[in-house]
Amino acid sequence: MRSIAKLVEEFVDTHPYIKEALIAGIINYSELARQIAKTLKITKTEAIIVALRRYRAKLKSITPHYSKKIIDICKKSKIEIKTAVYVYILPKYQKISNNVLAKIDGLNHTTIVSEDKLENIRPIKVQENLIAFIIISPKEIEETPGVIHFMTSILSERGINIYQLLSCYNETIFILKKEDLVNALSAFDRIMK
Repeated sequence: MRSIAKLVEEFVDTHPYIKEALIAGIINYSELARQIAKTLKITKTEAIIVALRRYRAKLKSITPHYSKKIIDICKKSKIEIKTAVYVYILPKYQKISNNVLAKIDGLNHTTIVSEDKLENIRPIKVQENLIAFIIISPKEIEETPGVIHFMTSILSERGINIYQLLSCYNETIFILKKEDLVNALSAFDRIMK
């Protein structure tokens, strides 16, 4: 049987927002302990509180804090939008001769992002009425852990689904639904001011 400390660590590790709040020191230990106890069916909330405090100390010692640098990178970034974007999922070895915005070869499939409606292809799936929400960041993005995590969390907190995510040097390209454009711009505007 696993110890309460191990169970608590596993719980925190599978809940990234709780983990971030724990590291930042903004967690109400008693309330979180009650929630964990209820979820994991553990009766010893005091032991959970002790485990949380110890795990926070452990996480703080091994987790570098990059939030200021991440915010600085976001503030220096610019946004570009491409509307009327199509995403095509193709079998791996189907050839494409058209001009495309992005092409990614996975193990079994190829994803094409295009501003044009492609003809003479046999896609497995086509996604229409999308936009390319492109964030052009300073070159420091390459060496700063957590920037993409931060950007995706901004979108997910607003209920925005990311259909595709592409990264090319300092460009982070989110493929989103057209109706999410204003919400996405609003979310990033608050960060980039």
